[in-house]
Amino acid sequence: MRTLILLFVAILSTSFTNIVEDNLNLEITKVKKAENNFRILTLKLSNISDKEFKFFTWSCSNQKLFSANNILIEIPEKQCDKDNIVINKLSPNKSKIFKLKVLNKGENLKFKITFNCTMIPETKQTRTIQIVSNEIQL
Repeated sequence: MRTLILLFVAILSTSFTNIVEDNLNLEITKVKKAENNFRILTLKLSNISDKEFKFFTWSCSNQKLFSANNILIEIPEKQCDKDNIVINKLSPNKSKIFKLKVLNKGENLKFKITFNCTMIPETKQTRTIQIVSNEIQL
């Protein structure tokens, strides 16, 4: 019985892991200096497959969508009145541009940005995928 319970828990835990999607590519294409130690990153999400992807984003919550692999790069909270879900469609061989404001708390920092994306598959069950950008240095 104990083995059966452990097997069930192991199978259940795999259902909640994040999936890396090979058909989507995230690239930091531009860095623009802003006020103080802030930078505006231009992120290009490209669909390099032959099928359309549908995914959710939020109108204001960049902290839910993006993360950095360096603790000295902070993604500040975006101020707005309503944080709505936005449904996005990305056609084959097309791209979507995101502007992301980050706070640089150091010098000569290397980092990558991860896009935490909730996909809307053809079935009704959504899944979260992580798309990691190229590494850059500020």
